[in-house]
Amino acid sequence: MKKLMIIASFLMSASAFAATYAGDKIEFQADSAFVSAVFSKSLCLDGDTYKAVITKCTQWKNQHGESTCVASAKVAASQPAASTREICTARDGREGNCTAWATVPYVQSPVKNVQVYSANDGNLIKEFTVTVPSCN
Repeated sequence: MKKLMIIASFLMSASAFAATYAGDKIEFQADSAFVSAVFSKSLCLDGDTYKAVITKCTQWKNQHGESTCVASAKVAASQPAASTREICTARDGREGNCTAWATVPYVQSPVKNVQVYSANDGNLIKEFTVTVPSCN
């Protein structure tokens, strides 16, 4: 019974400290993945290229017009620190669809300014800086 009370206490206190992190991610464009510079144990910078191990879907199930991942695997991903991306420059006023695109530079700094927000009320709890480590 004592163990059950300790576990319940831990779960209640953990939910009280639930938070959302912003500004901490590196985007791996080719893999459509974001990796947290705060929580990832594999993210590193090798020269001008970010590297990480990500979980990627390897098998999809389509049912009733929705796709669901049914199998995944850990894979090595890489992303140049400096690359380009496509942005929408004009939209159809009626439908809101993009009608013109432009290629722009996309540079991801290894120094991330992280904000932590309360999951309960959305208020800013704290801010700090984290640097993506070099690969060994």
